[in-house]
Amino acid sequence: MFTAESSITYYRAAGALAVFTAESSITYYRAAGALAVFTAESSITYYRAAGALEVFTAESPSPIYKSLTDGADTVFSSTGDPRTVSDPTAHHVGITVADLDRAVDFYTETFGLDRLSEFAVGGDAFAEAVAVEDASAEFAHLDADGAIVELVAYDPTGESGDVPELNRPGATHLGLSVDDVEAFYADLADDVETLSPPRTTESGTTILFVRDPEGNLIEVLDA
Repeated sequence: MFTAESSITYYRAAGALAVFTAESSITYYRAAGALAVFTAESSITYYRAAGALEVFTAESPSPIYKSLTDGADTVFSSTGDPRTVSDPTAHHVGITVADLDRAVDFYTETFGLDRLSEFAVGGDAFAEAVAVEDASAEFAHLDADGAIVELVAYDPTGESGDVPELNRPGATHLGLSVDDVEAFYADLADDVETLSPPRTTESGTTILFVRDPEGNLIEVLDA
């Protein structure tokens, strides 16, 4: 294994006419007439003076991500944070409904979710993105203790399929935890449909499946 010192000793013993270290290289190039010789520190100074908004070194955090999100004119070092802009983070759980107002009322009243925002999206780009001709949609974002539940109603509305069953490939459901599933079940309005009363499974978890007005399934389980 070579260290900086042992490498110098090795190459000199092997007959090298000159062995450059970080310091001797600077001296050599200056003597050879170089207009500028950059060290790790002087390079940073140079690029800043040349107008770069940010100069990243090995110690700088997330250079790739930061430059793309901040729009910085950036000089990169050869090392950096291995994280890239392709690393995903959870954003929301989306549920398509036919009647947005009815769905918002159900989720806020039944589960106590807070309403964060409501907005509409349309236009050619949106229609192409969702692969629905001439599509527009109204959205409501609800807060489930830090997780976003996105309710969305499309125009035009697609045809309703069969009532979702949990064992159907591709089936999805929203999971919400509560302190006491039995108490939650006892407080449900009479017109709220459930698949069964609360049941404690072999894993020891008590679960309850509730259907929203569109037939979408919500699992309620012990916190």
